[in-house]
Amino acid sequence: MAQIQIELTAEKANGNGYFYASLDLPATKMQIENAKQEARYTDSDNLYHDISVYESTDIGLDNVRLETTSIEELNFLTKRLNSLERHEQIAYDAVTEKYFAKEGKELTSVKDLINLTYGLDAIPIVPDITNLEELGRFAVENSFITDLENLPDSALKFLNYEAIGKQQMENDEGYFINGFYVATYAYERPEVYDGEHIPQTEEFENAVFRLLVSRAPVKDPSEVLNSAHWLELPIGIDELHEFAEKIGAGNIEDCVYYDFQSGIPQIDEDVFNSMDDIETLNIIANEYLMLPEIYVRKSILRGR
Repeated sequence: MAQIQIELTAEKANGNGYFYASLDLPATKMQIENAKQEARYTDSDNLYHDISVYESTDIGLDNVRLETTSIEELNFLTKRLNSLERHEQIAYDAVTEKYFAKEGKELTSVKDLINLTYGLDAIPIVPDITNLEELGRFAVENSFITDLENLPDSALKFLNYEAIGKQQMENDEGYFINGFYVATYAYERPEVYDGEHIPQTEEFENAVFRLLVSRAPVKDPSEVLNSAHWLELPIGIDELHEFAEKIGAGNIEDCVYYDFQSGIPQIDEDVFNSMDDIETLNIIANEYLMLPEIYVRKSILRGR
């Protein structure tokens, strides 16, 4: 699962030091608001404020300087990456490698990285091709090289498949990615996101808690971790049971969770540590959303 850990820095109004807060993305709208309040982070142009990426998982943004307009933009990028299917992730790795090679900019545009998550289905991906020789053989066997169409089979053993693969790779603007060959020549980055208006998502933005949940493993947790899904609370009771069925569990209490994100500072993994209490946690999330905003803000401040 793609994750980005960021740190928010905001200058104190008197100019005597800075406020800081850390945040793991993807995050809920409430978690982002909590982090902003903790860092006294505002959009004021009068005071210095900054978003720094501490580390990233399954994204490769470590030590990359990002040009971004907001936490929400980075959060949307992380959500988009987590929504990609396996073949789309492979294609994304290829087009971003191509992007980084060609752009040569000091700052990397998050807007561009978001738009690169679209249109990936159209990119050709071939499994089990990991080097130029294998690519050359594949190109010949599939008649990609028109100059060799009339060549007798007896002459194939004399071909320099590595050289053919190199030429094919140049033609395709291709990349070897995790055991796959990806041809990016026809891909054009869509402009779905304009850099200002973040596209609407189907995710429940007002989630109070998020849990990465899977059915219980028989022995090794790695058996089911790849099939884990994010559960966002509050949720209807019927939907809660449907979620359990979706991941192949008899009921939600029999599931396990691998990650827990909370929009309420006082309720963390030390407080919630068992799926037996998931319905109670769901009730708390629902009641928390019904509180007037003034009480929510006081609760956040007391939780620091």
